[in-house]
Amino acid sequence: MKSKSNFEVGVEINFLSNLCATMDNKLDYVPVVSSITNLVNIFQKCVLLNFKKNVTLSHYYDYLDRKSFKRCVVLLIPVLGNIIVGVYDFYRYSMRDKSYMLRRLSQKGLELKYASSELKQDKEVVLIAVKQNGLALQYASPELKQDKEVVLVAVKQNGLALQYASEDLKNDEDVIVAAFIENKLALQYVGQEFRKNNEDEIIDIFMKNKSCVHAIVKVEGGMLKYASEELKNDKEIVLAAVQQEGWALQFASEELKNDKHIVLAAVQQKGSALQFASEELKNDKEIVLAAVQQEGSALQFASEKLKNDKEIVLAAVRQNGRAIHSASEELKKDKDIQRIAAQQIA
Repeated sequence: MKSKSNFEVGVEINFLSNLCATMDNKLDYVPVVSSITNLVNIFQKCVLLNFKKNVTLSHYYDYLDRKSFKRCVVLLIPVLGNIIVGVYDFYRYSMRDKSYMLRRLSQKGLELKYASSELKQDKEVVLIAVKQNGLALQYASPELKQDKEVVLVAVKQNGLALQYASEDLKNDEDVIVAAFIENKLALQYVGQEFRKNNEDEIIDIFMKNKSCVHAIVKVEGGMLKYASEELKNDKEIVLAAVQQEGWALQFASEELKNDKHIVLAAVQQKGSALQFASEELKNDKEIVLAAVQQEGSALQFASEKLKNDKEIVLAAVRQNGRAIHSASEELKKDKDIQRIAAQQIA
């Protein structure tokens, strides 16, 4: 009978080694049997593997070496141990399943924490997670924390996600502005290089970005002062500013100071903003009437023609009796106006 070559013997041993490892893994789910096999496993891990350290490990012994000692101990408990291990293995497998994780992350982005390392490096998976919850960026791989597209999606969802971006992107103007728009507190996480800019440079960075300026003037209209000339002529930006603070009209372009819709919004918020309107609109009855109804003293900024309009002057003195001093000489002597002004002052 022909003897087997060393190669053939090696193949057979490798086959048997793989078979033993596979069977051991499958038997972990079989009650009672798993208790016996894992008792043997514990003995081998504690005794035999110590003698195998200097020997080239077979697939079986490599598998046994990597098998958790805790797993072996849990499996000594019949049935309950199998259930615990089965649930754990199912959960661990699920965390590696891309389709399953995509569904989970679309509803709970922070569960990216439990995804496998491979999925934490998958851009599609991480984008779904940070789109749902920007703070999930903290669980992304280092490579994806350097990906501008991923980080922008994260900070637009939650500005505070900036703290988990790479250092390079913490200094990126687009990323910083996007984070700031979503949450003003994000500025505490900007990079060291960005912090080296002086105050004027930082203001310039923010005030040249339309989305950023829009967000800022909605809270503090007077910041329109620092916007670029282009944005001072942007109707959407200026309207947001004057609706928050009527006096912001003074920083608008000459063209928009002559825009009736803009000026009307400004004087409705602050009547005295009428002083910054164009001469043409200071002579517009609807504009001036709205201004004096909000702030009677705004009458002083109306055209001479409208200072002599009884309806306008009556509206002004009803709001502020002292507005009579800005009326025309003729209307200052009007009995109705004098009476209402006196009543209002009293």
